[in-house]
Amino acid sequence: MSKRGKSVFYSVLILIIVGLIIKNIYEANRLNKNGVYVIGKIENVKGASRGRGVNIVYMYKGSLFRNYFVTDQIHMSDKGRRFFLEIDTIKPQKFSIQYNVPVPDSLLESPYNGWDTLPVALY
Repeated sequence: MSKRGKSVFYSVLILIIVGLIIKNIYEANRLNKNGVYVIGKIENVKGASRGRGVNIVYMYKGSLFRNYFVTDQIHMSDKGRRFFLEIDTIKPQKFSIQYNVPVPDSLLESPYNGWDTLPVALY
């Protein structure tokens, strides 16, 4: 590859990386601005190349959402465990799992529109 070709390649690569960083920041800000909390339940956990592959299911506005993600913070024994999820009201398939906030047994399901704040006291 010529010097010019390498230069163009690396320039395009840098633009793609910067674009992905900006997209992630935008989506995180939108989640913080438009987010509500719902309860998600771990359906399945399996080994993945960089952690564990997790299937999670949750309800929002009468619709059932199923998502798959990879993490090292979920264990095989967490199948069936419930977590609070902060979801985007515009794109409910986008979520952030709240690993350190346990869901009390007294909360059986999320309200139709979710919660604006976590429905538990944080210590």
